[in-house]
Amino acid sequence: MKKITLLVSGLILAVSTVHAQTSEDVKKYMSQKTYTYGEFNFGWNNWSGSDGSAGDLTTTELDGWPSTTWGFGFGGNSQLGESKFAIRYGVQFNWHHFRLKGNTVINKDTASNGVTFTPSSLGNFKKSVFRMVYLDVPVMFQYYSKDRGEFGGLALAVGGYGGVRINSSHKAVYDDVFNDKSKDKLHNNYFTNPFRYGVMAQIGYGSFRITGKMDLNTLFDQDKSTPDYKVGSLTFGWVFP
Repeated sequence: MKKITLLVSGLILAVSTVHAQTSEDVKKYMSQKTYTYGEFNFGWNNWSGSDGSAGDLTTTELDGWPSTTWGFGFGGNSQLGESKFAIRYGVQFNWHHFRLKGNTVINKDTASNGVTFTPSSLGNFKKSVFRMVYLDVPVMFQYYSKDRGEFGGLALAVGGYGGVRINSSHKAVYDDVFNDKSKDKLHNNYFTNPFRYGVMAQIGYGSFRITGKMDLNTLFDQDKSTPDYKVGSLTFGWVFP
């Protein structure tokens, strides 16, 4: 009986010690002013001229709904004092897929020293996609209505980003004139600007986020004969602090 009592007492002491240690770990976690996060998002992108139109060209070459974007990133949050405000910063990898209508393709035009969107005669197109990949650095001022570790709070954030182009290409999938399935992929910068910058805003609940982004500089180099398109996107995603 004495052994059983000692065993039970030992178990109670061990549970109490673990509980106390866990409580201390939680307090330490909650007291951290800077902590890391990861994120993933998916949505849609579009382009328009700098004056809200399409400049000298029309945007009828872009198929809106199939033009998608997705990305992931990671970084840190730094809480401002004891408030519910924080500075969020990090790095993101973003893929933009601009779906072109029908058999439209993008070309470098040697005659005009610029870019054109023209119909192709290669065959029956299944897909024509102009793709861009960026490495972006976002910085945002964020408000979260709950304390850290509490789920279900309202999240609001505004800020900006800067990025560098790390890849651009055009991919075409089609049946050629002999009805054979074909696929072409060409890596080319197509006179796109190597850098970009813009503004962004977020709203969300818990870990869910809706993010709107708008580039402030043009997609293409305006020293060439190119359209003055600017890229905008709307994505849905999750943040994991």
